[in-house]
Amino acid sequence: MKTPTHIRSFLLSSAFRTASAVLVLFLSLSLPAKALSPQAQEIANYLTTSSGQQRGPMHLDPILTQVAQNIAQDMANRNFFADVNPDGHGPNYLVAQAGYKLPASWGNSTTANYIDSIAAGYGNPGDAWTGWMNSAPHKTHLLALNSFFTNQTSYGVGYYYNPNSTYQYYWVVITAPPQIVDLAITSPSNGTQVTADTTAIAGTTGSTVPAASVMFRVENSAGIGSFQAAAGTTAWSATVSGLVPGANTIRVRSYSSAGNQIAEETVEITYYSASPLTVATNGSGTITSGFAGTTTRGIGLTYNITAKPAAGYLFNGWTGDLTSASAALSFTMQANMSLQANFIQNPFLAAKGVYNGLTVSGSDSSATPFSLSLTTSGAFTGKFSFGGATYSLKGILDAQGNATVNVARRGATPLVATLSLDLSSDSLSVSITDGTTTSTVSTQQGVSAPTPLAGSYTVVIPPNQNGSTDAPQGNGVATITVGSKGAVRVVGSLADGTAFSQSAVITKGGNLPLFAALYSRKGSISGNLTFRSLSTSDVDGTVTWIKPASPTDKAYAAGFTVTASAVGSLYTKPTTQTVAKFNTLALTASPGSVNTVLELGEGGLAAAIDQQMTITNGKTVAIADPNVQKITLTLNSANGTFSGRFTNPVTNVATAFRGVLLQKQNAGFGWFMGAGQSGYATFGTN
Repeated sequence: MKTPTHIRSFLLSSAFRTASAVLVLFLSLSLPAKALSPQAQEIANYLTTSSGQQRGPMHLDPILTQVAQNIAQDMANRNFFADVNPDGHGPNYLVAQAGYKLPASWGNSTTANYIDSIAAGYGNPGDAWTGWMNSAPHKTHLLALNSFFTNQTSYGVGYYYNPNSTYQYYWVVITAPPQIVDLAITSPSNGTQVTADTTAIAGTTGSTVPAASVMFRVENSAGIGSFQAAAGTTAWSATVSGLVPGANTIRVRSYSSAGNQIAEETVEITYYSASPLTVATNGSGTITSGFAGTTTRGIGLTYNITAKPAAGYLFNGWTGDLTSASAALSFTMQANMSLQANFIQNPFLAAKGVYNGLTVSGSDSSATPFSLSLTTSGAFTGKFSFGGATYSLKGILDAQGNATVNVARRGATPLVATLSLDLSSDSLSVSITDGTTTSTVSTQQGVSAPTPLAGSYTVVIPPNQNGSTDAPQGNGVATITVGSKGAVRVVGSLADGTAFSQSAVITKGGNLPLFAALYSRKGSISGNLTFRSLSTSDVDGTVTWIKPASPTDKAYAAGFTVTASAVGSLYTKPTTQTVAKFNTLALTASPGSVNTVLELGEGGLAAAIDQQMTITNGKTVAIADPNVQKITLTLNSANGTFSGRFTNPVTNVATAFRGVLLQKQNAGFGWFMGAGQSGYATFGTN
């Protein structure tokens, strides 16, 4: 410690010196105010009961105790021992920053130390005290052997142990003159609760600047009142009126004879005016304990209440004097309030699942995938594309199945997604907009239970058969497998040779939102396929095939957009118990053979090629004249696909073709690539 005469303390072998602590430690005290550890309490006993003590009665001050404790902790944790801490702050500064008023004549130096003694390295209080008593500067400070210290009758003690620091044990004593208080409110204390709209208030003023008057006013939800004069100055009192139920602030100011404000203090009190609160429930659920029925609550006070639905139910909002969709309600009590917590049967128990669909935007022919997963609580997560970017979707549907979600975008205004779930049909409608463009989705819950639509299907995506060379004239093909619980796997090839695949879930209505990104994600094939048994098909739907322009492509470099009516058939492969053969391409057990015709056309051919064949066992194809165009063809009876080769008479190059069988149409459809163009391959009965 340093005295006003600037006598420097010195480091003894027992490691004495002045020190301080960082201000931030006041926010993380190891001890509450006035609570001393056993070690610190023993030091306090030495300080206050020593026979050589020149001070009168001493007072343990909570602020000084906090600062002393944190100086000890700071030295231990930051492993230093110095007059001033590493931040350049001494004890005077830290005590003042903690709110303790020191004599103005001491100045405001950040490194000053008029008030503390510290020790380190002593394992018990007795040794620490003895060490201080063997150091003249510290003995002078602690026992007030110099008149400068005799009026320092307020004190605080700190102790901290850190086995990882240099000295491990750190001891601090701070003394200071009692605080000079310019204005104090002695009654009522902060947080007092009163039961009337008036209350008495009293206090004192200090002597630093003599007060000529004391004024007070009330501040509450009714407004801010006018200042009124209190009676007296050194000791003053008043009766405060105009309190309102709930929180009230009483603000007091002292003024000098010149009319200048000297000091200001406030006290917070609560006017408790009781009134009935009735809370009811509608449906199966509970509310916070102690609120059910009619209870008495304080007007103007804030209460928190939470509604909890029973199993199989959802919270459906608060009604009554307040309305809220949140189960956790915070409210300010009014006279004779009535609230009702509403619960409904959980509509999402059956609606839980996966929802897959396609977003469409106005007349735009392109579509993008949409997916959403819904839980039994109505919470959902999803993913969608908008403007070429992919976004995540997260929220919770209300009890009616509705939600509006703002989706953040970097560098742009948020997208607004509006969701509406028809709880009677589990159909989901979604609208996504940026304020200018709007995309919509209409889909249904995915199948999660055994479905009669399970099986294998073959699908054909036909061309616009107008002979145009601007777009492929072959038939795109695919096989679709629907699992027993609705899982779908699509594998296909389009008429320009582009492969695509998709894994999805079929909806309860038998719909498959088909989507696959193509051409390095710059193109796509998309559409809705419906699984239903018609006279000529088991799968049908409109699909859109988009190929972007690409000058380096050998075929269709200008790109195209093709809309086609896809058609498909359930495929049943032959059994081992039958003589497998195609009867007009339907697998039956009928004996014999049937003549069929393979036709290859478009794709740059000068004329269509027709070739008779005989299928004798469901997979072996006998070409009527194998030397014509050198045609070969193989059927795969396991999945209903076929493949083959022929010599292109235009290019004289062996050219592959492939396709699928549609059993319900008794025909096969496929494609081949000619000289930069796509042609078709079909076969059926002659």
